[in-house]
Amino acid sequence: MEKIAKFKADLNSSHKLFQILKSSDAPDWWKIVLAYKAEDTEEDIYIDIRKNNTINVYYQGASIAKIAMKNNKITATVHPKYLGYDDKTNKDHYTANGNPIYQSCCDKLKEIGNGEGSLLHYAKKFYSDKNAKEEANPEEKSEKKLQGEIVCKDKTRYIDSEFAHRYVEDQSKTIRIDLVRVEGNKIQFVELKRIQDGRLLNSNGSEPEVVEQVVEYKKFIQKNKDDILEYYKKVIKIKRELGIPTTDANIESLTIDEEPYLEIHNLYKKLHCKRNRRIESIKKILTDNNIKFSIIK
Repeated sequence: MEKIAKFKADLNSSHKLFQILKSSDAPDWWKIVLAYKAEDTEEDIYIDIRKNNTINVYYQGASIAKIAMKNNKITATVHPKYLGYDDKTNKDHYTANGNPIYQSCCDKLKEIGNGEGSLLHYAKKFYSDKNAKEEANPEEKSEKKLQGEIVCKDKTRYIDSEFAHRYVEDQSKTIRIDLVRVEGNKIQFVELKRIQDGRLLNSNGSEPEVVEQVVEYKKFIQKNKDDILEYYKKVIKIKRELGIPTTDANIESLTIDEEPYLEIHNLYKKLHCKRNRRIESIKKILTDNNIKFSIIK
């Protein structure tokens, strides 16, 4: 029988990184990032606190900066492709095996929204719009781009993204939950899916992957709810202290919703019999398995 992993997260609101970033000694590029706000939410950025006392800055689901303390100095690094270096034979930016050598992006953060050649430009080119499918067909919008849009539309509701943790003790299997939000006084875990996602329905009528996925999330949350709650209280506290948009809920009244929520986005622009049958089949499977869900047009 699998032994579900105990939730572990090193997060300290008194960590030197957070203390400097909220002080007058914060780097200029951090102040620019914190103040940045695009007129179009699709073009906005969002900031998440991470385990091990680090921070990630995201754009359309892509991490465009990882901020950390290294050798008593604040650093901001990024995958080289988001600086325009996508040639994996370039030994200055990739190892012999083609693995990225993360690069400083402090200067780029100072001009974060400056069009072509910016971090946002390359994140879109090499990540959220890398196949240019959405431009030709809006139904092909990527899940990660959708995730970024959802967060940026309501940053005070969504307190985290890309929650990841080992699922079983002494095994590499990891659970990854797309979003964490506050609903009333409950912290709720949200799994995103596009209506076209093959994990929602099997053609042979067998149980689709999403059912096991949600069951595993529920087991992990139930076992670790107290520790997860304390962790997110810290996350909210740190965000508030740094001036990062977050919930205004009373931290001490928060509880954990043990039931994960499945949010399916219907990107179909046209419906026909086959698509209608697919939607109804998905609804039935989720209802039969007591999974909380909604299908959003």
